[in-house]
Amino acid sequence: MSQYRFFQISRQGKIAACGSLVEAVLSSNQGGYTWADFQQPEPDEIKQLRDAFGLVPQALQDWDTPAPLARTEAYPRNTLVRFPYLPQAAEFGLDALTLFVGEKFLLSLSPRGTSTGAHLENLAPLAPLENGPDSLLAALLGELQRQTALMVDALVERAGQFEQAVLTQPLGFEPVEAANLARQLNAARRCLGQQVSALEKLSQANLPFVQTQAVSFTTLHMQARFQLDRLDNAADHLNSLNSVHVTAALRQADQDQKGLQNRVRRLALLLCLALPLILLSGFWLLINTAILPPNLAGPTALLLTLASAALLGGLIYGVFARGPSN
Repeated sequence: MSQYRFFQISRQGKIAACGSLVEAVLSSNQGGYTWADFQQPEPDEIKQLRDAFGLVPQALQDWDTPAPLARTEAYPRNTLVRFPYLPQAAEFGLDALTLFVGEKFLLSLSPRGTSTGAHLENLAPLAPLENGPDSLLAALLGELQRQTALMVDALVERAGQFEQAVLTQPLGFEPVEAANLARQLNAARRCLGQQVSALEKLSQANLPFVQTQAVSFTTLHMQARFQLDRLDNAADHLNSLNSVHVTAALRQADQDQKGLQNRVRRLALLLCLALPLILLSGFWLLINTAILPPNLAGPTALLLTLASAALLGGLIYGVFARGPSN
């Protein structure tokens, strides 16, 4: 369901809510500029915004794509900035705030009804809003980057806790836990990479309607680059921990195999001793009563029985004592 807010920013940088887009535009004609903030707008609302702000159709072709990429493009009446960020409620997905900056307006579009995270009370300290729509753009991007930095802090902390746990007990975690953390780190790295790309272009001061905030965008670019480096380091450590886990798992598997071989050897030895003794009495009785004549039954039967028991024990040990083959 569509949600929207309209504001008029005065020449003194004061933010005043307006009841409609028309009211905000009329107020800005007396000084200042207009901010129209839409969350999950309907197609007919997109058409109205296109007509009101002079947006070209190609700039709106993929503004709500599920896999957002950063974009910075200049048009005759505005500049498009598409800025990916990490929604606080999503573990792995990305979202993007699409912004159009004109001479006297800023239009922000969020595709899935999630808050842009731009709390009004946080915007004023981030940039002098009275300097124009591009100052509000810098404040909005700064707020989104601040929220992204908080999520980066949480991910880096989790990676540190995970590293400590693995180094303490290499086999004391589930592989799915490492996979989930890796997916989150990769999603955050993609987001920061897109932010770095967008902010680098904005900092070059060659796009219309945003040149006056080049210094602010340069600062944001450096901050995004720093957060991306932190994520890269965390991801590298996680890959190293996976190697530690694999090494420990192989070592444990080797120990388990050796333990199994020892158990098989002990079982074989037990069989070599117990089974011939169990059969000894049967051989003795058979030889004494049914095979040999009475004058040879005693000593010969004993020798044949012992030889048969030794042969049977040797065969059993030869088959089982080596354990499973490597």
